[in-house]
Amino acid sequence: MNTSISPARLLLVLSLAATLSGCASNGMTRSAFLGNYDALEKTKYENVLLFKAPGFEPRHYREIVVEGAQIVTGTGRIDGLDSEQVRELLDHVNSELRHLQTKSEAPSSSGRIRVRVAITTIETPNRAVNTLTTLLVGPVTTGGASLEFEAVDEQTGRRVAAASCFGHGNALADFKGSYTLLGHAKSAISTCLEQINSAWRSADS
Repeated sequence: MNTSISPARLLLVLSLAATLSGCASNGMTRSAFLGNYDALEKTKYENVLLFKAPGFEPRHYREIVVEGAQIVTGTGRIDGLDSEQVRELLDHVNSELRHLQTKSEAPSSSGRIRVRVAITTIETPNRAVNTLTTLLVGPVTTGGASLEFEAVDEQTGRRVAAASCFGHGNALADFKGSYTLLGHAKSAISTCLEQINSAWRSADS
């Protein structure tokens, strides 16, 4: 039995893939979550904008606590995802945020910071197209996520840090994620939170 693909069919498949392919297009967002975005500045990460209050250093605080993640979009939901899938994303954010939740025993530390995060955009790969192109050129569509971050001094209510970040999946580095609905979005969320954590603790962020 001959299972080879004819040149005409191969050309049709490649043309279809080229038409439907594309990286995630999400970027920085300006949702109602942070309110004021004018103070956000560029960091060493091209996909992270950050505000740090003058003199603010996380290590000066005795404790950093985190609130449960939120969904903040224009419609109040993420189109194309059901409630269980949204819960899966929020649980992922909350799990990643545990890395930020710390306590310091340093004598000079005092006070507490409260951190909150909102998912503002989610994009998913076209899994059907990625499956179609796997044997020819590999997966050709990716997903991604955008989120916003705020840290507030619990005693004064003053915003001490804020950030906006976005990330896109990588079809080669996260090959498996190209065939799952939320794989690339989760990877983007993890990377964003790692970069924000690095940036707000860096003196030259």
